[in-house]
Amino acid sequence: MIVYVPKCCKECAVTCSATRKDEVCKNCPKKCCQKKVAVNSAWTGASQDDYDRAADFAKPRHDWMTVDTLKMVRVALFVLHLIQCLNIFTMDERPWTLAFYLSEWGVWWSMFATLASIKAATYADWQKTAMITMQFAACLDLLITPVFWFYLVPGMGVQDPAMKWSAYKADPAIPWPIALYNVLLQIFHHSLPVISVMTNLYLTDMEFIPKDWKLMLLLGLSYIPCEYYGWVTLT
Repeated sequence: MIVYVPKCCKECAVTCSATRKDEVCKNCPKKCCQKKVAVNSAWTGASQDDYDRAADFAKPRHDWMTVDTLKMVRVALFVLHLIQCLNIFTMDERPWTLAFYLSEWGVWWSMFATLASIKAATYADWQKTAMITMQFAACLDLLITPVFWFYLVPGMGVQDPAMKWSAYKADPAIPWPIALYNVLLQIFHHSLPVISVMTNLYLTDMEFIPKDWKLMLLLGLSYIPCEYYGWVTLT
């Protein structure tokens, strides 16, 4: 195992226990680089120690997976997210309207969570960010996915014929490439995020923090003004 010596551990490199860049040493004989006393968040009650104990992004959950394989899986998922997000952003006539759709929140938060988990595996400073974004993404995706597939899909095409599953066959006025593109876009839009987050969660040695439920509530409340402004603007 390669041992990374933190900036504050220059003088005690021999006994340094840090395994990630910039991580503080837990066995410093001079006590010069010990962690500061953990301070709980005034809003959630979770401390940095809670986030550190909840996950080890550098460690696979299962013995049959290696660290390098876990990294490659995450990178592959991030590349898929990046392609998806760039496609959405460049193809949309008004990209700023993406914030009006909860599905887009799931897509983008899932991409950020995947990126943060990649960074957290090497840089300890990303631990809290990775934990929070993973929880945000899971919260959104587990809400969005069943609502889309079990509630919206049966009525898809009623208001927008171009979104109809069989539009390229049923309506000659809609070019089949456009209809097929829209269908595939919706499939990947409401499948990739939850598959990515659940895969990352299944393969990573981590668990969510119950104290952060208030952050999930705040995330939901923050979408309300976006939904309202989108309804006023687009209708």
